[in-house]
Amino acid sequence: MGRRKIEDIHPSLVEDVLADQLTTHEMAVKYDCTPPTIRNAASRIREAEALGVLGLDTTPVVVVFRMHASEGEVTIDTLNSYGGLRVFNRGAVDPRATMGRDEPLPHFDTLAAAGLYLGEELGAFRPCTLSYTEARRAFQGADFADFRVVDDSPL
Repeated sequence: MGRRKIEDIHPSLVEDVLADQLTTHEMAVKYDCTPPTIRNAASRIREAEALGVLGLDTTPVVVVFRMHASEGEVTIDTLNSYGGLRVFNRGAVDPRATMGRDEPLPHFDTLAAAGLYLGEELGAFRPCTLSYTEARRAFQGADFADFRVVDDSPL
């Protein structure tokens, strides 16, 4: 999934960047990293604040929303784009998939668990999220389209 970001390792960095009281060099010394690392993190933090997504869960997920069963074959529908299965930050799933719900979508770490949830009402629109790692395993050979709010690391 890539390298952990300095602001994930040191959550207090977010407060320091937003307080704007320390220089880049002072923060680099405080967090034992290089000034370019601080500049990049500060850019991500300020962008996230401007977009209103600061503090949202950026764990990558795939949205699955419906299960069909016919003639012994089961099909699970996923949210797609032209580039393949759409990948979202868990805290910023497309509002069209959440249907305007205030609470987060149910989340599952295995396709089997998501299938049990979807299978409760076959054919019904019941969006939920599936971990990206499990989606890569379960939908081998499928293309995945990245959708990132603030995360510039490769998925």
